[in-house]
Amino acid sequence: MKNKNVLLLLALFAFASSIFMTGCKKDDEKPSTRAMIVGIWKAESSRDVSYENGKVTDDETTPGNAGETYEFKSDGKVVYKESSSSTAEDGTWTLTDGDKKLILSSSSFPIALPFEIKEVSSTKLVLFMTYQTSSGGTTYKEESTLTFKK
Repeated sequence: MKNKNVLLLLALFAFASSIFMTGCKKDDEKPSTRAMIVGIWKAESSRDVSYENGKVTDDETTPGNAGETYEFKSDGKVVYKESSSSTAEDGTWTLTDGDKKLILSSSSFPIALPFEIKEVSSTKLVLFMTYQTSSGGTTYKEESTLTFKK
């Protein structure tokens, strides 16, 4: 009789354990960088810092224009719309460097613009770009940080 109760108890324990284990699911996996970028993003702010021979000469943060949007499409196309204009500008986007960089190309830019992805989530995108040149013994550097929200 005692063995029967122990077996019954073990069977109940096994049954209860199987319910709890199948009821638990893995934590939701984070979407890919590409999946998080696809969508319509509103320009929230832009910070531009200028340097001359390593010293800051200008540091300006400006809010995004109301209605200024970037639509990153899943096929690698991007559409830029400005609130004050009814026309849109088309371009392309791609991820490189293990999804750590976003390259934007457009007919209005003579070169592709490489941005480092500083932060990306389903609601926030922060891009950073730096450019440096020298002329007449002076080194100039520009840094831009663009912040977007969905």
